[in-house]
Amino acid sequence: MHSTRIAIGLAGVFLVTHNAFGQSNECAIFLQKPVFTQTSVSSNSQSKTNFRLIQCAAQWKSAQDAQNAGLEATVPIYDIPIPFTANWDQVKVDQWKSQNCSIEERSSDYAGVFYKSTYAIDPVSAKTGLACYEAYFLSQTPSALRCKLTESGGKAMMFSAEWRRMPGETDNPPVIQSFAALFSTCTPTDVFKANNKVSEGGNVVMCIGGEDAPMFSLNTNRGACAVSATPRLPKIVLPAKLVLSSQWVQQAGDVEIPPGALIVTNGYPFNLRADRLTIGSGSRLVSYEYAPPAAQKAGRYAGQISITAKDVIGGGLSILNSGEPGGDGAQGPKGPPGAPGEPGKGRSPLYGKCGPLDFICSNLPLSCTGGEDGRSGGQGGQGYPGNPGAPGGGAGEVVIDVPLPVRSAFTVLENVSLSGQPRQCNGICGGLGGNGGAGGPGGDGGPGGPGAPGTLTCGGTNNGPSGGTGPTGPEGPAGKPGPAASLRFL
Repeated sequence: MHSTRIAIGLAGVFLVTHNAFGQSNECAIFLQKPVFTQTSVSSNSQSKTNFRLIQCAAQWKSAQDAQNAGLEATVPIYDIPIPFTANWDQVKVDQWKSQNCSIEERSSDYAGVFYKSTYAIDPVSAKTGLACYEAYFLSQTPSALRCKLTESGGKAMMFSAEWRRMPGETDNPPVIQSFAALFSTCTPTDVFKANNKVSEGGNVVMCIGGEDAPMFSLNTNRGACAVSATPRLPKIVLPAKLVLSSQWVQQAGDVEIPPGALIVTNGYPFNLRADRLTIGSGSRLVSYEYAPPAAQKAGRYAGQISITAKDVIGGGLSILNSGEPGGDGAQGPKGPPGAPGEPGKGRSPLYGKCGPLDFICSNLPLSCTGGEDGRSGGQGGQGYPGNPGAPGGGAGEVVIDVPLPVRSAFTVLENVSLSGQPRQCNGICGGLGGNGGAGGPGGDGGPGGPGAPGTLTCGGTNNGPSGGTGPTGPEGPAGKPGPAASLRFL
């Protein structure tokens, strides 16, 4: 059935988004922030029903197919235990569908079910997912069908489909199998009836939408198409100070950065996509708020900043996406102490000579020798080298995708450190490495040697003097600066 072809196409589109849609980056953003999370699919009974209908209509052939359609890796599907990749079982999938889905739900148009369920969670992601599917389907599957949605700026719009005649064809127009128009009413009502043919001149209907953005899905025997209108979303005004604590992705039709605003990414990726971006003067977007780094703390890296806008009003946004500097190294340890001095030599008694009475004189000392005091202690050892400075963090790339005339609304600071000081780093500067720590102090001199002790006949000698303090150790090496990053205007 054709719904099967659509399901496979939509599942497959997200496998090639990084290559097929590298310029717009829309599908990459869709993958970075899954729509169907544990919270979103179980928040209420309607969300549970919508997610069940997606599983019924889908023709996923692997866990990767499901996750590439906007599902978080831990969201339960088909009662398959985690990890899905290792436990995928098509027989279990078919059994689950037979027990939980009607025949009509299993044969539903997947594009329409996907759009409606996604739209209930995030209208912008619904349009993005559908656009990725459409681009992939037309590029991968030969189709004799071309569809177009023309919006008037209000609630009125025109949906048209025409036969793309192949070279050499004479009579083989696409035959309509089904047509669905969500969130709108179209006239005339019989233009896209089943079994009608799509003409080379085009089949056209006028449609009126409501508050929700309409979506149109046309299936024929020679191709399919699915398009949606632009969601009517309220204008988003960023706060005067926005400090990120995780990756930040924002897609909207109209976004305003107020005058004097400060956005601090804290190294997390920052991705802003808007049809219209209003920039107040004096606004700043920085990787980190500068503060002197703590000793021996490595500088943090800056994440990528990406801004895409079709139209920019105002200007004056300054962007500094430098890496954080590293902290200075700690002082080296103190040198070892000097060796103790050698002990002094004792004083010896001197005896006189008294002839026949020598036996008396030999026991009565007349005086003592001088002896020697204790020797001087050894000099202390040299202090140990200072610790190396901590490395700086790498800078983050800045990607600006705006029309050429409005690039002057952005000032991306290159050759400037996070503290605002000029540097020559050939791009957006990484953080400077910290200074090496001071060398350790020299070791204490060794204690002087002890003097010799006195005896009954002679006094002791003096202790030796302490040794000199050792020399200071050498300074530690500076930390390495973080790598620079580039600025790209697309």
